[in-house]
Amino acid sequence: MLTFNTSVTSVTFPLHVSVKILCDIVITLTLTYFLMESTPISSKRNRDLISPESDCEYKRVCSSSALNPDSDSFDSSGALHSDMSSIEATTCTPDGNPSPFIDQLLDALRSKDVLSLIGAAVAEAIKPTLQQEMATLVAQNRQLEGDVEILKHRLSERDLAMEELAIKLDRSEQYTRRNNLRIMGIPETQGEDTDKLIVNVAKDMGVDLSTTEIDISHRVPRYPSTPQTKARPIIVMFVSNASRRSLLANRSKLKAVGKKSAPKIFVNEDLTKTRAIIARKARGLVSEGRIESSWVTGGVILIKKKDGTVNKVSNVAQYDEICDSIRLKMRFNLSQQPMVGEDA
Repeated sequence: MLTFNTSVTSVTFPLHVSVKILCDIVITLTLTYFLMESTPISSKRNRDLISPESDCEYKRVCSSSALNPDSDSFDSSGALHSDMSSIEATTCTPDGNPSPFIDQLLDALRSKDVLSLIGAAVAEAIKPTLQQEMATLVAQNRQLEGDVEILKHRLSERDLAMEELAIKLDRSEQYTRRNNLRIMGIPETQGEDTDKLIVNVAKDMGVDLSTTEIDISHRVPRYPSTPQTKARPIIVMFVSNASRRSLLANRSKLKAVGKKSAPKIFVNEDLTKTRAIIARKARGLVSEGRIESSWVTGGVILIKKKDGTVNKVSNVAQYDEICDSIRLKMRFNLSQQPMVGEDA
């Protein structure tokens, strides 16, 4: 229960009704305060507008509209409305000063019970709105999760399609290189004729080759990272695949006829960028002792594992499968080895 003692009457309300009354009165007094602060008082007309009687009348009108028992926002009896008229009349004294009712109001607002009830009333008032907003957010979050899953599925399908397309493009590019060879180690000179250089290399291998069997030959572009003193590889395209196969079949003879002082010359297949990287990585596996050997035939990288099996590799996915099987095999072999201190 909450009791207001004024010079006119003593009014007692239930605590939950008092909270509503206090809230409305606080709003009314706040509005009145800001109205008085924002209104100039330089003229008599303005002073009349904010006279104590006008101020009290303003509070009465605001309070009567906010505390109307017929209003949807307030539910009380007719007696409560008549008691509120007495409270409104005590907010100001005849000389315009706040009445003791204001002190009682402030004391009541400082009460822990009143503050607790105000907090509970506010929480209860906003609870349905918060629940509705939370339900909306949950629904939106579920919708977004569904959209994300759909996008993930689409991206996965697109990635697979791009991988398949990249494999097809790489296969087509490699096919255009079927009559090509890449020769490395031939010294580079100013004004050289690369066709004659290729014929000389073929002669060292014991292969009878003429310039008419060469469609075109040239050195690869020099990249900024390539040292100026390093000879660039020569790409040669033969008129027929027979000439290409003849040089590949006899390339091992370069070691036999080569001199110690002469530069080392290598004849390799002309691979796409992807296959060239795979071939280089495979040679690294040979150096590390993870596989037995690796070589290239017809643009396909062949990898011979320690168990003697030979696998064909022409794309990154196939190379990754070989690496995974090698790692699993190595882990299996390592697990079979005796621990330190045990008998072998």
